[in-house]
Amino acid sequence: MMKKKTLLILMSLVLAAAGGLSGCGAGDSTAEAASSAASGAETSTDEGASESDGGTKTSGRDISQTAAYQLYHDAYEVPLVEETATLDNIDDFAELGDLSGLTASLYHDDSADVSSYPDMIGRLVGYRVSYDEAALGTTVTMDYVGTIDGTAFEGGSAENADLELGSGSFIDDFEDQLVGARPGDTVEVHVTFPETYQSEDLQGKDAVFTCTIHAVWQNFWDAVIAAVTVRQLPQSIYDLMLETVQANYEQLGANYGMTGEQYREAIGTVQTMEQEARQEAKWVMANLAVLKSLGVTQDSDVYREMETNLLSLSGYETMADAEADGLTAEQVGVSVQYYLAMTELLKSLAMITG
Repeated sequence: MMKKKTLLILMSLVLAAAGGLSGCGAGDSTAEAASSAASGAETSTDEGASESDGGTKTSGRDISQTAAYQLYHDAYEVPLVEETATLDNIDDFAELGDLSGLTASLYHDDSADVSSYPDMIGRLVGYRVSYDEAALGTTVTMDYVGTIDGTAFEGGSAENADLELGSGSFIDDFEDQLVGARPGDTVEVHVTFPETYQSEDLQGKDAVFTCTIHAVWQNFWDAVIAAVTVRQLPQSIYDLMLETVQANYEQLGANYGMTGEQYREAIGTVQTMEQEARQEAKWVMANLAVLKSLGVTQDSDVYREMETNLLSLSGYETMADAEADGLTAEQVGVSVQYYLAMTELLKSLAMITG
């Protein structure tokens, strides 16, 4: 089953690229995931969302204030339907907004490390949309210096640090105070370290972080997803995404001798897996909506070429080989549609060629 695992890893890469799995990145160690950085970051330890309040409440945290909620809010409560979404009927499920405004602010971050990606995937990495003002869901690149009673403390400073506002990765109220900041601004952020903070020297202390904002941006595909409105979600896509989210957590947990649930607890994931599955289902709808807008069909030469390339990356010669290994055309299609939508959209915006 090694080939199937390879494609699951490929799908995990897709999910990460789409801003999917909540919590910590797959490359983080258990210690890094479970504890906050000395710079003032603290991973939330709230687990799960209740069914009340539209499923947006957790034990102590309102996920409607998170970046994920801002991006995927319209996927949390839309109805699940038995009808299957295809490139032909995607308009019944999702509406793609106007993307023309992204062109002027779209750029490639040439510092992005693409060395670990295959060439066909690596060339899609690093595209960002710049903004004039920070909002939930955008990322700020900044220098910051933390002080207590006017004195800088160890581990409280960083240069060119990236922070996604609404991610919940820094201590309470830190990210909210950067909403509205613009490149070139200097913002003083006032926080109180929790009494349970892992560094005893900082527990309960009031601190001021002087933040110098260099840039405000968002990953390109997140900006595309934000332009998609979801009307309904196919049950089959939701089920597939839930299975994939669960498999990814099990795989990440296995790296540290944990179950998937233990890993989720360690990193303090805010959303339930069901909510994450809805996020990923919206992401699939966005892929289909983009391809439909560009006139791409499953019979297109570019579609078949992408399918062949991704199968080859996973060690398969044909779709029949993948199916014989236990995969389905739907699982493969999710990856094909993402990479093809990215590729063709960037071509249409004259950002890449060929």
